[in-house]
Amino acid sequence: MLGMTAAVPVLALLGGCTEGPDVAEAWRDPGKGESDIRRWALAHAILTPNPHNKQPWLVQLVGTDGLILRRWCRRTRRPCT
Repeated sequence: MLGMTAAVPVLALLGGCTEGPDVAEAWRDPGKGESDIRRWALAHAILTPNPHNKQPWLVQLVGTDGLILRRWCRRTRRPCT
């Protein structure tokens, strides 16, 4: 376990890490600007909590109003059939 004195140098090193992209932006308005309702729904779906921080599915947009949703098989490392 690190003592408080060990944490101080680490915090000093992280001091310059405040610049960069806003990592919470995706959660503020998922799908913003999407005119395709499928893409808007998927923008919300990819942000749903998952115990392994993964989304175990693949989506293929078909035509102008369809989609194919496939579950990803961890065992075979490809879409399940």
